[in-house]
Amino acid sequence: MNNPQISIIMKMKDYFFNLKEISKICLLSAGLLFSASIFSQDITTGLKLHYSFEAVSGTNIPDDSGNGNVGTINGAATVATGQTGQGLTCTAKADFIRMPANINVGLTSFTYAAWVKVAALKNATRLFDFGTGADATNNVIAFIPSYNGDNGFMCLRYRPVTGTSYNALSTVKIPTGVWAHVAVTYLWSDVTSTGTATMYINGAACGVTTGLTFNPNALGTTADNYIGSSRWAQDLNGFGGTLDDIRLYNRALTGDEILILNGTPPELITAYNGLAIAGDLANVTADLTLPTDLGNGITVNWASTLPLVVTTAGKINRPDQYDSTVKLTATVTETVNGVTYTLKKIFTVTVKAFSVAAEQIAEWNFAGDKIAENNGTFTVTDVQTGFVGTIKNDARIRTIGTTEQFNVLDLGNGTGYFDMGTDIGKAIYSLKNYTMCGYFRVDADYAYIASNGNFYWTFSNTDSVMTYKNGYVIGRLNNLSQSVSTSYYGAGNEAVAVGSAPSLGAWHHFAYTQNGTVGTIYVDGISVATGTMDNLPTTALTIDGRTGTLFNWLGRSNYQGDVYLRKTMLYDFQLLSVPLTADDLNFGFEVPATIDKLNVAYNENPDFILPELNTEMTNLSLGDLSAVKSNLTLPTKGAADATISISWKSTNSKLIDATGVVTRPNYYNYADTLTATLSKNGQKVTKSFPAVVVLKDGSAFNNNLLVKYDFSSVSDSTVTDVAEKHLTGTLKQKAKIRTIGSTVKYNVLNLGDSIGYFDLGPEVGKLMYHLNDYTMSTYYRVDTAYTTVNLAKAGNFIWSFSNTKAAMSDPTGYFIGSLNTQTVSISPGYYTAASGNQAVSFATQALLGGWHNLTYTQSGTTGTIYVDGMPMATGTITNLPSTALPKSGQLGTIYNWIGRSCYTSDAYLRKTLIYDYRLYSTALTDEQIQTSVLDVSNTISALDNAYNETPNALKSIMDSQFKVVPSEGGIKIIGLTGYEKVSVYDITGRQLKINNLNHISTNSGVYIVRVNNFATKVVVK
Repeated sequence: MNNPQISIIMKMKDYFFNLKEISKICLLSAGLLFSASIFSQDITTGLKLHYSFEAVSGTNIPDDSGNGNVGTINGAATVATGQTGQGLTCTAKADFIRMPANINVGLTSFTYAAWVKVAALKNATRLFDFGTGADATNNVIAFIPSYNGDNGFMCLRYRPVTGTSYNALSTVKIPTGVWAHVAVTYLWSDVTSTGTATMYINGAACGVTTGLTFNPNALGTTADNYIGSSRWAQDLNGFGGTLDDIRLYNRALTGDEILILNGTPPELITAYNGLAIAGDLANVTADLTLPTDLGNGITVNWASTLPLVVTTAGKINRPDQYDSTVKLTATVTETVNGVTYTLKKIFTVTVKAFSVAAEQIAEWNFAGDKIAENNGTFTVTDVQTGFVGTIKNDARIRTIGTTEQFNVLDLGNGTGYFDMGTDIGKAIYSLKNYTMCGYFRVDADYAYIASNGNFYWTFSNTDSVMTYKNGYVIGRLNNLSQSVSTSYYGAGNEAVAVGSAPSLGAWHHFAYTQNGTVGTIYVDGISVATGTMDNLPTTALTIDGRTGTLFNWLGRSNYQGDVYLRKTMLYDFQLLSVPLTADDLNFGFEVPATIDKLNVAYNENPDFILPELNTEMTNLSLGDLSAVKSNLTLPTKGAADATISISWKSTNSKLIDATGVVTRPNYYNYADTLTATLSKNGQKVTKSFPAVVVLKDGSAFNNNLLVKYDFSSVSDSTVTDVAEKHLTGTLKQKAKIRTIGSTVKYNVLNLGDSIGYFDLGPEVGKLMYHLNDYTMSTYYRVDTAYTTVNLAKAGNFIWSFSNTKAAMSDPTGYFIGSLNTQTVSISPGYYTAASGNQAVSFATQALLGGWHNLTYTQSGTTGTIYVDGMPMATGTITNLPSTALPKSGQLGTIYNWIGRSCYTSDAYLRKTLIYDYRLYSTALTDEQIQTSVLDVSNTISALDNAYNETPNALKSIMDSQFKVVPSEGGIKIIGLTGYEKVSVYDITGRQLKINNLNHISTNSGVYIVRVNNFATKVVVK
């Protein structure tokens, strides 16, 4: 390697082909040690423009190609450190290089190459932009480093004056924060009038698009040709990076020539091109010899996509049944003058299985003897290999016909689909030539057949392809197409498509066959579309460490926003490892004859039910379920026909489970519904049984006051309400209990100035599901420091009782009260009227500074808001908590809070004190609110006096060194030293005698405990 030529090769700016060095190269060429083929890589021929930025003068950029295509610097673009020597930094949109007018003229084939260093990938920037004027929507060719909507991939885009735009995309993104060499070559054929675009990043091809019908010369004369910025006025992003060594050729460079531009040593390219694995790689049955040393200091390291099948040392482990295709990646490395260069070469190896799989891999004809049922879940075994699939959601087996009957898969009108299981995915990974086909009937009234989705079959590496873009095979009915992608629809996707949906209201047959690189769509046995399909499942889908696709479905898309295939029946889906022909379909598989039979059967009886199923369903009874107190006996077999299986589901398994076990609830009776599913030979019918589960003895409320949190009974972060059931809530985040006043003291909830709130607990939610007439009330004081601006923000809920903690994404119902407009709302969905939201609003922001009261009453269909005891707003509210809020499977609202919203982005209620939250199961009258029950005016006055005396001088006992907790048969005080003054009073004010400070014996009830100057309530159960 002691060759003087190497010093020239390693000069990135010259690539040893700079015009000044050509004579030197000629003199030294006889002494070179590498293959003469390297010197066929002539990267000077066809060089139309070359900006090295080494001799920039003012705003002029010399053209080092010698063709006089001088560039002009625009805006604040500045000369800066380049990849080698100098480059040009373009930051804003106005910073760019203007190439000469008509630089595109004469270019049919071309190459653009440059070194770039960008801080971030941004939409609507340009590596080059050929056109005229500020309108980039028509008659433009642009090379875009990060294409809008395609997640940062490079794009060569052509948009003619009229007609369709063309986008050729890369499969790899430009790395950010480092220098990267980017290039695009375009090879035009005058014979076919089509071109092939190939993109490169750091010398490696990363995207090939064929069949393109444009070239730069077709633009005609162009007045405005930019580098580093878009001509389109609406594109506002600047390049945000530095460019160096920009080259434009009037020919398509080879891959080796791109490597030379990238600075790769020639001997490494020679070794790379010569690297091979001996043997027939399409039929491997023995260990492989993988070279690791190519001589002259060039080494090879190997990686395997499936090391369990082919190890990095070439050891072969043959699979049992399906051939396995493995990608072996060779990393070829050479270090020259301290710089390490690498190239990667991929070899596709097919390891033959020990046993040859049948040509007919899978067939689901949904015959009765292939259907099994287990506790309401139906599985179907395919008739060829024994794959077991599962019927999901509202899909079902349906029998059509009377004279000749067919079992078919009915996908329903919701989210029904058929899960073929993971084992079939192993077969998908082995497919080269193959067929996927099946019969279908879409109802005539299905209005969404053209929507995205409507997949007949899906074989995918992911169930969310926009999140994990890692490949799939899909057959779609919305445009009768087959798509195979290494990634997702925007990158690595190939398709053969008819382009329109099938006719509805009759049976059809849909088939896709792959033969070599030719894909064909057949409808009803007739070839209707054909095209090139280079993506074969065996090479396009395989993922490191996996043995097959994991998500294999009929009727469901792997794009989560897509619609399911609905109002559709499927029959006889088949997967074959051979490409069927039209003759195979029409004569061997008798597609036309089968379609006729299916149509006759459907017209004769579209939904045949076995008579014995109807008889068993009619006779099935559970007796009187109007007051269920004990476990139920639920039959699992038919009484008259024991071959009929019966499975059970409950709308609320917390009340009655699938085996009939009954759990009686607290406080109220609950309605439930048991549904029996009777099945035989894949057919099923259902029958529902309404039930009422009676509450536990002694758990009913004895009066109308259901909940009262006066924050007097506190232990650590737990607060006990002082109404009859002693429900418990929890202080959350930095919410605390504080005592105000000195003459008369009140424990109050301090929500703090962050995300503090009070969790009322799940038991309160059970009460919400049974409220009709009711009253909710609490006192509050919002500090003036919170300001009206903060209080006006969305949120600021004083209470929230919700089935969800994220009402925008999971709109399942709530009852809320907000201080930002003093509004009370109840909705079975979320805030929109369309989802059922109803509200009563004072439409005025709560006052700051001073204690106030917010009370809401519901009487019949009349809702009333009281502010400080006075009725301020009324409205018709037909949404009662007992009817608007109940959700299947729940006993009550789950998220019950003071000071926090059920909308995740809303503001918490901050800098606010809360006192005496109450819930009644009756609508209090004006007099009860104002005087006899709530006594709002006097309570507000007392709270104001207490706050003015000592707004925060006395801390509650929960913040002291003492902790008062209930214990078995009494009260325990933690933290005593023996010198404290301790006294205990019952709820009537009678003082208890204390015999033992370590354990104060009491009966059950509510007690006041004083330790020195601290006091608290404790509930002993």
